Amino acid sequence: MIFIRKNIQRSKSVNSLTNKVFFFLFLICYFYSSHSLSSEYEKNKMTNSAKEWIAKELSVLKDNVNVIPPDSRVRVSKCNNKIEFDFPFASKETVRARCKLPSWQFFLRVTSNDLDTVKKLRPKITTKKTQPPNKTIMVLVAKKNLMRGERLQEDSIQLEEKFKNKMPVDVFTKIEGLENQEMTKNVKAGQVIRSIDIKAAKLIKKGDKVLFSIVAQGMLVKATVEALQDGRMGDQIKLLNKDSGQTVIGIVTGKNKVSGL
Repeated sequence: MIFIRKNIQRSKSVNSLTNKVFFFLFLICYFYSSHSLSSEYEKNKMTNSAKEWIAKELSVLKDNVNVIPPDSRVRVSKCNNKIEFDFPFASKETVRARCKLPSWQFFLRVTSNDLDTVKKLRPKITTKKTQPPNKTIMVLVAKKNLMRGERLQEDSIQLEEKFKNKMPVDVFTKIEGLENQEMTKNVKAGQVIRSIDIKAAKLIKKGDKVLFSIVAQGMLVKATVEALQDGRMGDQIKLLNKDSGQTVIGIVTGKNKVSGL
């Protein structure tokens, strides 16, 4: 009898413990299920609100906007105030959802199968070109109206300050070296003189009387000869010595001046 009584007491104790375990497991399952359903509800509520906000912000149809919710493993707590949305990046293919109480935020991917909506989600980014500093340089300009064929003289040209970024690349920044140049076209007073506007001037014309100089046996010999060709600075031209009837060749060194070879 004593043995039977002990077994009955032990059986009651085991049953009581089993009931407590099952009840505890039931509470866990109930809590998890309730929490999971609540999280899914809040997740759907957030994505739906995001779609409405995007549609209004971009002036598109809500049905053309797809908002991808967070991963199924992510829990979304109920927001006790209004969820705020914004586009955190230049592209509008990502929307940010933020809650202040409790504090959380999610970055949600946005897609669309509608071409017009896609264009608004991916706006073209235009970069503004930075302007270089407005540096100035001194450039050569016409002091008076210059005619085609006219030789450049110091009193007909001058240097003026101009913005460098507005000048062509073939301008002159000094007067030196342009003494024996002539205009290839008409240039008005105040206009910039470019390299295409000038060329080497004819310092000697065919038939001109020119001064011929040559060093012979250590002595400088000079004679007046006749040019048989036109010549510019540095050109080799033929010359006629009428006294001897000989033809010689000389290098143009200046206005009506040649030097013997």
